[in-house]
Amino acid sequence: MTQRAYDQLSHDVALNDLPVIIMVNGGINGGSKTHLGIFDIPYLNTIPNINYLHPSNQAELLAMLRWALAKAKHPVAIRIPSQPVVLGTALQEDFTPSHYDLVREGKTVAILGLGKFAQLAVKTAELLAKKGQQVTVVKPYSATSLDEECLSGLEAKHQLVVTLEDASIVGGFGSLVSQFYADKAMKVLNYGAAKEFTDNISQAELYKQFHLTPELLAQDIEENL
Repeated sequence: MTQRAYDQLSHDVALNDLPVIIMVNGGINGGSKTHLGIFDIPYLNTIPNINYLHPSNQAELLAMLRWALAKAKHPVAIRIPSQPVVLGTALQEDFTPSHYDLVREGKTVAILGLGKFAQLAVKTAELLAKKGQQVTVVKPYSATSLDEECLSGLEAKHQLVVTLEDASIVGGFGSLVSQFYADKAMKVLNYGAAKEFTDNISQAELYKQFHLTPELLAQDIEENL
């Protein structure tokens, strides 16, 4: 996304609050330094009025697109996952409010898996369950707005919140969650891509570097309890 595109999104679309639909192909892709897909969330997070939706499966992607075409009254961006879209079900059909879904209920630790990383959150929770740790998994749908009721509700039984996003963590979704809990006792760990230009490093290797694997995440979570 160039500076000119930023101006168009900010001045022409968001400033006028137009119901424009933007499809974004991004994520940690292992490409060259000029074709990285990790800066879209921080980019759009700086612009008011834009709701940036992140589906975790095919059904959610189609549900978000149907909703945006029929009912959206404000700018909507929808992230197409960087890998093939997996099959699944859509738990929501209306994406006007920023409402999160509870995928797995536990205690002490809650993992918020944005978009395609909802699956990573579940796999990490399953791995920790084998070690006796019952972890809550939450599926957020928007990278640019928070379900504050859900986040407040986590405070009762949890001491650690982990956020996973397929983008740079600087200025991203996790940073919004960290800001929400800044004046509270909750500890927050943010996982995503580092703020750097990588160059033709495989996606698998980048996942290891950023600890975006169930094994490395589970190890980090245990060390932080």
